[in-house]
Amino acid sequence: MVPRLRPAVDPRASVVPGLSLRLGDVLAGRYRLEDLVACEASVVTLYGRGLHGREPVVIEVLVGYSESDRANVEERIARARLAANLQGANVARVLDIGKTPDGMPYVVTSRALGPSLEEELRERGRFVIDEAVDLAMQVSAAMAEAHAHGLVHGDLEPRRIVLTTQGDGSLHATVLGFGVASAISSLGEASASAWFGSPSYIAPEQARSEAVDARADIWSVGVLLHELVSGAPPFDGESASAVLVAVAYDAAPLLTDAPYDLARIVARCLAKDPAARPQSMVELATLLAPYAADLGGPRLEGVRASAEAGRRRVARDAARGGAPRRPSPAAMIHRAPAKAESGTRKVAPRASAPPPARHERHLAPV
Repeated sequence: MVPRLRPAVDPRASVVPGLSLRLGDVLAGRYRLEDLVACEASVVTLYGRGLHGREPVVIEVLVGYSESDRANVEERIARARLAANLQGANVARVLDIGKTPDGMPYVVTSRALGPSLEEELRERGRFVIDEAVDLAMQVSAAMAEAHAHGLVHGDLEPRRIVLTTQGDGSLHATVLGFGVASAISSLGEASASAWFGSPSYIAPEQARSEAVDARADIWSVGVLLHELVSGAPPFDGESASAVLVAVAYDAAPLLTDAPYDLARIVARCLAKDPAARPQSMVELATLLAPYAADLGGPRLEGVRASAEAGRRRVARDAARGGAPRRPSPAAMIHRAPAKAESGTRKVAPRASAPPPARHERHLAPV
């Protein structure tokens, strides 16, 4: 099994070699860096907190770029601005976009205060069927809105889903990572290999560097659902390359810990050919709803509403000349924190002298 370890960080050291960011630093005079969550090939993810309202945030820094990559950087920033229009209840909202003192773009999103799905799976082992399907449908609602805006997530995995407990005891899922999501229109064959997700959760077309569209996220929801029910993803291996080979070429094992019809739905999501999968998140949610018990109907309506809301906003923006409407600051900071308070793993901030930062665009006070 490919290990997924939290990086060990010396708070006095740079969080990424070559960058001046350190835990405890204040970025752009607005966000104190509290914890390093993940360090990947092109994205470094940190937890932080706004200095003004003390709101918890996620900071994703796009790294590994040079001056020759300016066009690519500007394209990624444009995607983040597009993601700022996502307003669904299961989406971590984009709050801010800027650059570090080293010139690396960063995106700040809201953060729910709760364990990640990865942590919850480690503690529980697996979920009961109706709860697993409910979480998959909530992720589908987030993705339905994103797809309507022309965005593919491309890296849906348990670490990027945060769970908070509602007043009735049910779990609320918030999907992270939309700030660095990829635009569907940019994912032709030449660009598909330029971005990469976690080996166990990416679609075969990503692993083979082929053209990618929204159906790659449907594959990932299938992987998530398989893992939620069985306790393990359908593809694994001793190394990342072994996992990639399995994802690209091996048949997915049939889910044995679920009703046969549900197992067949998961198998459809895991079809190597995107045309054989459910073709939209609404179609997938329609298939899943009978297995989410009493929440199936409301969740299905939520997925449909998310897709329709996204389509309406895109149509309205097109009628105004194609420029996406920017959400108001009040709308952007209204949602997630209120739902997040029930859940809870807080990290104490570390103090240190804040470096100056070049800030490109501030969307909302935090």
